[in-house]
Amino acid sequence: MKNIKKFSFRQGLPHDIELMDLELLFRAGYENITKTHRSTFFQIFWFQEAGPIHLVDFVPMDVQANTLLFLSAETVQRFDPQGGYKGKTILFSKAFFAACNKILGI
Repeated sequence: MKNIKKFSFRQGLPHDIELMDLELLFRAGYENITKTHRSTFFQIFWFQEAGPIHLVDFVPMDVQANTLLFLSAETVQRFDPQGGYKGKTILFSKAFFAACNKILGI
């Protein structure tokens, strides 16, 4: 299998969490996110409108309106090059996840 590009969480954010618009993410990261890649951070997608297929761990997922998709760190994914994603995503680091678990006593 070919090497899968790995993306790390953006450094320098005050709380290791970021909210992004999916359309902006798609436009800004098109060259990278439309290729199979792995993220070292957690992601929650809120697809506000039905859209294209999203590949998760090599399984095609139909994007339905008003659905949430939770992705663990190290998940392999690929955005459909056709685009049309409408919604938001929350990205958060492993450190943020660990801190939340500590606060909750998990």
